[in-house]
Amino acid sequence: MNERVLILEDLDHIKKLLCSYLEQDHYTVFSAGDGREGLKIFNEVRPNLVITDVVMPYMDGFSVCRAIKSDEQTRLTPVVLLTSLDDNESYIKGMESGADDFLVKPVNKFLFLARVKALLKVKRLNDRLDNSWSLLFSLAKAVEAKDKYTENHTNRVGEISKQFGLLMGLSPEMCDSLFKAGILHDIGKIGIPDSILNKTDKLTAEERNRIQQHTIIGRDICKPLNSMKDILEVVYCHHEKWDGTGYPNGLKGNDIPLMAQIVSIVDVYDAVTSDRPYRQAFPKEEVREILQEESGKSFNPELINFFIKKILDGISDYKRAN
Repeated sequence: MNERVLILEDLDHIKKLLCSYLEQDHYTVFSAGDGREGLKIFNEVRPNLVITDVVMPYMDGFSVCRAIKSDEQTRLTPVVLLTSLDDNESYIKGMESGADDFLVKPVNKFLFLARVKALLKVKRLNDRLDNSWSLLFSLAKAVEAKDKYTENHTNRVGEISKQFGLLMGLSPEMCDSLFKAGILHDIGKIGIPDSILNKTDKLTAEERNRIQQHTIIGRDICKPLNSMKDILEVVYCHHEKWDGTGYPNGLKGNDIPLMAQIVSIVDVYDAVTSDRPYRQAFPKEEVREILQEESGKSFNPELINFFIKKILDGISDYKRAN
């Protein structure tokens, strides 16, 4: 095995014992005696798994765990907290820090190795998922690059959707999904000819039908992410309308998934506040009129009113600042 495990433990006899268990199972092992040194080694070698004692000099295990989990680049690295404190308060604090598992001293060798094996398997699966995201994000950017006037459109939709979700009080996980869904929402346009996407004249009925297929194409492209049901629903449903006149399925009202409703609003907002080859961005008051006119038609009235209050009026320069 070439999987790397980092052990952080200030008691030498325990550190040596755990390292010997892992080395016998052919893992590459790194170790440190305190959290500060441990984080330095972590950043140098980027291990696949971290096992850290809770009580250590300079920096405790909870702080180490928070540092790893707060970094977007390392948050999927499993962290196991090793403690002699078998109490609810420690477990709660560990969970709040983002810990993936707990082991209580003295450690049983076979349970220890079984936990290590299971967590490394999860890490491998997460790495594959991350690779899938990278591929899909690159594809979404390739779609955007077809038209210089939509440059950074998907990133703005993702950022503003996430910000809107936070203002609504949605969970951090949902807000993260909103960001990803915003970036991927138009990925299906990769399957639509440029002659249709970039046409400035009125579309024919056949061309309109063709462009509407991008929601179905996008859903099919994103099927490797079938564990991310909410994101797939946004890609598929972001052109559904509150009054049931949208596509692809004519969903009505709250039959439309909430995240798709949010991205739909932000998608239109970004379109009307961005320059196009045939017009300039609309001024704020016209944007307000456009959004209000679609209340009860394209958009959930409560949701669009909240959006106007919090985004258009509250942080109207958010899009351009990012």
